[in-house]
This record gives sequence, structure tokens and C-alpha cells, in this order.
Amino acid sequence: MQHERPQEVPEVRHVDQITRIPVPRVQEVHKELPNIVFQPQEKIIDTPLTLRAERKFEQTELVVVDTIRQVVVNETQYIDKYVPRVEVQPHERVVEVPTTLKREVVQVVPQIQEVEAVVEQLDPSIREVQKTVPTDSLSGSRPQMTR
Repeated sequence: MQHERPQEVPEVRHVDQITRIPVPRVQEVHKELPNIVFQPQEKIIDTPLTLRAERKFEQTELVVVDTIRQVVVNETQYIDKYVPRVEVQPHERVVEVPTTLKREVVQVVPQIQEVEAVVEQLDPSIREVQKTVPTDSLSGSRPQMTR
């Protein structure tokens, strides 16, 4: 014998689901408001005012002060200072010091000196030259020619 068992089989059905969401709607309503306008009015009110003006002026003020004047005064003090007196006495002693003595001897060193001798000889030559010698005009003579 067989038993039947019920078995669930999924069945697909299309169903429309409606979800309602409240949507706000705007509706303009005209409301009248009173228009307030301020108008200033000038009003003069006298108010007492104290004005302070400060001026400077010289006022002699005597201030008594003590002054101290310090003056340098030279003060000399003599202080005795003892200095030992040192006396030096010579003591003679003979110390031999080795020295080398040099003896210098004159030695003739031959030197060559070149000298040029210039001999000038007299070569007399005689020339005749005519010269005029002026004489005094008082004597009345003519100038003479001399050789």
C-alpha cells in the first residue's frame, strides 16, 4: 500500500501591492499684515553739559634735597720698608783660558795691471795771418800792418 503524502509545491502568483505614503501638498493662503512705517521727527531738547578744558601752567614747587659732595683728600703715609744691604767683595783667582793665536805675515801677491800710454808729440805749423791794429787818431798815422 502506498501512502500519499502532501508535498508543497511553490506556485507563482502575481499580486499588486499598494503602499500609501503621505505626500505634503502646499497651498498658498494670502494673509494680510499691517505695514508699520516709522517716520522720525526732529525735536530739539536743551541738555546742560559740563565741558572741562584743562590748561597747563607753571607752578614753582620748592623741594628741599640734601646734597653730599665728596672731595678727594690726599693722605700721605710713610711706611718704613727694610731693604737688605748687599755688599759685593771681589775675589781674584786665575783661570786659564785656552786661545789660539794667529800670526799674520805679509806676502807679496803678483798682480797684472794694464796701462795705456798716450804720447803726444808737438807738430808745429806756421801760418801768416794779416791783422789790422787801430792806432790813436791823434797821432795822425795810419794803421800799420803787422805780421
